[in-house]
Order: sequence, then C-alpha cells, then structure tokens
Amino acid sequence: MFDLVEELVQELGHREAGTHEELLAAEYIKERLDAMGYSAEIQSFTIEHFDVQRYLQTRGETAKVIVESPIEIQLPGLLLSSTPKGGKQNGPMVPVGQGRSEDFPADGLVGKVVLIQPGDIALNDPQTLPALLEKANSAGAAGAIAAVISGNISGMEQYVPLLAAPSEIPALILLQSETGAQLQAASQSGEVILSVMIETQELESRNVVAELKGEGGNLVIVGGHYDVVPQTEAGVNDNTSGIALVLALAEALAGETLPFSVRFMAFGAEELGLYGSSRYVASLSEAELGRIVAMLNLDAVASGPLLAVTGQEELADLALRIAEDLGLEAESRPLPRWASSDHQHFVSAGVPVLLLYGPDVSRIHTPEDRLEFVQPELLGSALLVVKALLRSPEFPQ
Repeated sequence: MFDLVEELVQELGHREAGTHEELLAAEYIKERLDAMGYSAEIQSFTIEHFDVQRYLQTRGETAKVIVESPIEIQLPGLLLSSTPKGGKQNGPMVPVGQGRSEDFPADGLVGKVVLIQPGDIALNDPQTLPALLEKANSAGAAGAIAAVISGNISGMEQYVPLLAAPSEIPALILLQSETGAQLQAASQSGEVILSVMIETQELESRNVVAELKGEGGNLVIVGGHYDVVPQTEAGVNDNTSGIALVLALAEALAGETLPFSVRFMAFGAEELGLYGSSRYVASLSEAELGRIVAMLNLDAVASGPLLAVTGQEELADLALRIAEDLGLEAESRPLPRWASSDHQHFVSAGVPVLLLYGPDVSRIHTPEDRLEFVQPELLGSALLVVKALLRSPEFPQ
C-alpha cells in the first residue's frame, strides 16, 4: 500500500480542482482501472467556484455589499457558505427583522435585497451559519434577490464558511455590527439601494467511475476524492491515500462476483465544496438511489494511532467487529466539527454511509502533508477491513 501511495504521489502530482493537472490525474486513474479489466468512465461537470484565497488576498474585494443610494459606500462581507450563489444583485433594501417568514412584508420580497438582523451572531456556534443560511434561502424563496445579514459578531477566530451548503441567493454577513442599524435607520428616511456582489468563476471538474458487476441488483459505492488544496504539494494523506485504497480494492476484487455491484469512484472538486459527490448524487434517479445499499468513503486514511470509522451505526459496528477479528486497532470517532467529506451528500439522500479515516488530521491542507508522515500499517488496516466488509455475509445485500 505504501508503494502504491508513493507511486501515485509521483504520477498524480499537484491536482487542484478545475485545472489541467486535475484532468491528467483523472485520465491516469481511468487508465489504471482500465488496466485491471474495468471500463472506467470520466464524467465531467461544471461548478460555480468562489476563490477563497483571492478573497483573502484582496481583503474582501470579491465579496461585498455596495450601498448605491442614498450614499455610495462599499462594505466587505463574510460568506455564509464556501459554495455561494454568485453574481451581483441590485435592488431596494427591505428590513425583515430576524428573517422569520412572519417578518416578511405583506407585499412580498420580489426584486428586493433583504436586511436580516438576528441579534447575536456567534460564529463559534456550529448552529449559527446553518440557521442564517436557512433565513437567507427562505427570503430567496419569497422572491428576494439577495440577503445582507447584520448583528453582534463573536467567535470570529473560529469562523469557517459552511462547506457544500450553497445559498439560493447571494448572501453576506456585514463585519461591523452597527452598519445594519445604520442601514435600517436610513431606510426609514427614504429608499436604500444595495448591491450584493459575490464574484465566482466557472470551472470544469470530473469524476472517474468504474463498476464491478455483481449478482443482485443492488449497488455499493466505494469512493474517495482525488483533488487537493492549493497549499499542499500532492495531498499525500488528503487524499492520495484514499485513492490508493480505491484502486487497491478495485484490483483485489477484479473478477470476483459479489451479491451486489460495486462502483469505484474518484470524486473531483471535493476540496472546493464536495462538488463531485454532489453532482453524482444529483444525477441519480430515485430508483438508482434506491439501489445503493451503502457508500464507503475513504478520506485521509494514512495518519493516526488507529483506524477511525464513523457513519451509520450498523455499518460502523460491523467494521469494528471485523477489525477486532483481524487483530487490528479501530474505533468509532466523529469527524471534527469543521470537517466534511463526500459521504455527506449520500447521507442527505438517505443512503447508509461509512467513512474510514486516520484521526490525525493535523497536517492536511498544509505543505506538511508529505509522504514521510504516511503510516503504512494504517493503510493496510483500512484495506483489510474494507475487503472483509464487502465479503461479509452481514454486509447489506
């Protein structure tokens, strides 16, 4: 397993989503799967991407609220989501209090920019951003074209935009708590015109898919993402390790007949907002989703004191029992609060999932995510557990 990771590091290189290097990596993964006897397919998709690094470098120039009237002023804003609805929307501002549906005006919000003032905005509370996003999306469903949120911000040191929870309309949080009150006061004297601008770009990414046909009509997804963040060289743990496991499993099971089909997947653009898995799940009909009895996600599995699993209780319990029978160390651990991965969209679609990962995530998304920190025994443990899972008579059929 270590040799395979080392080989993939050399062959895949740096592969940031939406780049030519990511395309080359997808083609290489396809070639590896084809050489095992599969007929792999590259599925392309486009994404609307917000460049967070550029946002930070330009001090908020790519995401801001612009007061057009009665005075002209630009106000930098915080994103609710790392996958926002982009564009520039301009219209009259309507204060809607805390943003509850009963706070909406009787004449509606069509064409309006809403000002939501929820009071305290505790960015270190994991419930805050989802609640604000729900308010913005509710206003969008009522016809609003954009949302501006203002309140007393705290916990800024722990602020992380929501991952893969796109807004329905451009929505930003104002940095200065008093600004909202000033805008509301100005609206009482006359019309206030606001623009909400979030600059995004269209990128192309792709998933790689290969299927092992089984006896029954059901399906198991075994996947991991292959793209990396800009600040790492080759994303050795996150997630060359997971792609190595996907390929090793595909090779180990090639020619085998299981009670279900297994679809091996390398997801693109995970680091930009779980886009590859989002697009894949969205492409499935209800009947196709109903065929999927489990999704096994392999992400950052190469570093830590033991193998960690999280997901549906029955799958996690089975994985832990198998690990114990094999004499391997494993335990159930929840992901860190800020973390997510490609299994999340399957969860939302009602698919039972199991995530396998290494609990030492201290080096991911940094230049320190290097080959020297890979723990070969952890890779071997993950490979043995997943193979035994898929072959177990207790695994969902």
